[in-house]
Amino acid sequence: MSKELAIAKHQAEAAKERLMATLRAIQLRLKPAVLARDAADEIKDAGAELGRIGVDRVKRHPLPAIGAAALVLAVLARRPIARLFDRKSEDA
Repeated sequence: MSKELAIAKHQAEAAKERLMATLRAIQLRLKPAVLARDAADEIKDAGAELGRIGVDRVKRHPLPAIGAAALVLAVLARRPIARLFDRKSEDA
């Protein structure tokens, strides 16, 4: 019986060591710096993938992309464009 008890104690210690190693690994992965780095890596990878998809679509369909870019430019430059037309109407 004492041999079986010694084997059981040894197995229990081994299991406890494996559990402690697992807990240490989990603690390392849950550190805020590690979580932030992992999130940043995932965002970077997702952004790169979206960029590749966007470039592929622009290569396949350049005219809609040019139209969208012109629209964005017009929206961003609406005040200078409006002032340009206001000056012309004042000169006439």
